[in-house]
Amino acid sequence: MSRVTEIRQFQIPPCKVDKDLIVELGKTIQSDPLFKKIGARYYLNAYSRRIESDDYANFTAADWPDNVKTIAASLGEYPAPVDVEINFKYPDLSKVKISSDDATWADGFSKQLETVFEKRKLSYHSIVRHWYLKGLISLLTWVSLALALTYPLTPVFNMFEEATIFEVFVIISFAGGMLGGVWVLYAFLGWLLPHFEFGEPLQKRVRKWIWSLLVSSGFLATLIFKVLDL
Repeated sequence: MSRVTEIRQFQIPPCKVDKDLIVELGKTIQSDPLFKKIGARYYLNAYSRRIESDDYANFTAADWPDNVKTIAASLGEYPAPVDVEINFKYPDLSKVKISSDDATWADGFSKQLETVFEKRKLSYHSIVRHWYLKGLISLLTWVSLALALTYPLTPVFNMFEEATIFEVFVIISFAGGMLGGVWVLYAFLGWLLPHFEFGEPLQKRVRKWIWSLLVSSGFLATLIFKVLDL
């Protein structure tokens, strides 16, 4: 009699990837009764080396390189009933796939693994997942930069020809190449907010520098006061 295979699959959300995540993932996998029958495998692929182990404790005890490409775990050998892959180069390929003829087990185990990743979601995960949010933020950033330049440059424009603040704002926005500027900001935002954070990435330090600069310079407060005419 043929059997029906139930498949559960979900994409791994933007999250912080570290050894603690793999430890919790390993504990979840190795606590399942199926582990005693078929075992598990853990893999780390980097540009310089590869690490493999059949136990999460030994796997996380190893010295991990910085230039990691993928981290994967599976319950059993190929075709594994549980397959987890974290792909740093192509985040959209990062997913968890569970295959079983037991629908109840597949549902339950899928939710357990999903909870492991959900607890480590990055604060900006919604921005990473939705391109239109990145587009909106890029557009608002460009408008803010144009506004920041409008007020100090208005007297300069008036030296040649009288212009209103709105006219100066429009000139600055479009003279700077609005579409090109927004595209550059969109690409920068994609780099600044990676799908996965591993270790202490440069992007995290850059975000802190940008925030410190905005706060210390009073840019945000000045912009709000100018726009609201306070």
